[in-house]
Amino acid sequence: MKKTTWSVLIILIMVFTASHVWAQESVKSSADKKKLTKSEKKKLKEEAEKADWEKYNQLIESRQFVFQATDIYTSSGTAPLDQKTNFFYVIG
Repeated sequence: MKKTTWSVLIILIMVFTASHVWAQESVKSSADKKKLTKSEKKKLKEEAEKADWEKYNQLIESRQFVFQATDIYTSSGTAPLDQKTNFFYVIG
């Protein structure tokens, strides 16, 4: 009788342990899925930012234009533009 009781008890402990391990694996797999979705979201966000950056670069390139001037107007008067003068104007 004692052998049967111990055998049943050992089998129940093994079944309980196996079910507990299985439950932990399912929790881990759902956590891994959550991490995967977070990494996918991060990747999608980076791709969207990259697409926005490329869009802005195209917009900037399409709006480039050249000014040709013969004189620079300053507070002290005018100065002629020739090969020796090198001025860059940033118009924003």
